[in-house]
Amino acid sequence: YTTNPTYVRIAAQPNTNYSVAYAIVDDISVANPAVFRTQNFDRWPRQDSYGSSQFEGWSVWECIVNSDQAYAGQAARARDTVSAGSYILSPRFDDGIGTIRFLYRKWSESGTPPQYQLQFSPNGVTWTTRDTITMTNWAAYMQYERYFFDETNYYIRLFHSAGAKQALFDDIEVDVPTPPANVSLGLWTDPAAPYSNDWVY
Repeated sequence: YTTNPTYVRIAAQPNTNYSVAYAIVDDISVANPAVFRTQNFDRWPRQDSYGSSQFEGWSVWECIVNSDQAYAGQAARARDTVSAGSYILSPRFDDGIGTIRFLYRKWSESGTPPQYQLQFSPNGVTWTTRDTITMTNWAAYMQYERYFFDETNYYIRLFHSAGAKQALFDDIEVDVPTPPANVSLGLWTDPAAPYSNDWVY
């Protein structure tokens, strides 16, 4: 799975079995990668120790992915130390970034509330922080939802920037960007030319 410009090559390997002189290759097909704008971690291969992994184009760094205290199914649990640099990274969204939603909570009551930056990038290398989430609630998941209309950035990242406690994330959604609604107002008065002592409707 890759969303970057990529070449595919089928290369012969050295073979000491000289009874096989050649191979026949036919009907080669390379499909476009599916873009997953949602990630609930339920199908993600279980990962019980902190590390990095990829699935459906999404990436986690210094995270656990399992059912412990998940909202439903599985959730991603990011490490507690800032120095670990935990993050969750989206695949490339060629259409840009629209409304973002996700569920989050602090792992437990103790410890400094973790702080995460919601960052955007045009290339997956340079990042701009668009919002900051401080997690103080540990008893239940909180929902984040914010409208964005961004057609110049193609990646999002949730990056651990402060605090010293594990953080849980689940049910991440990134909509296709849609422009804000245009609202037109037509106003009039009745009577059209009221006097100072007239009621106006």
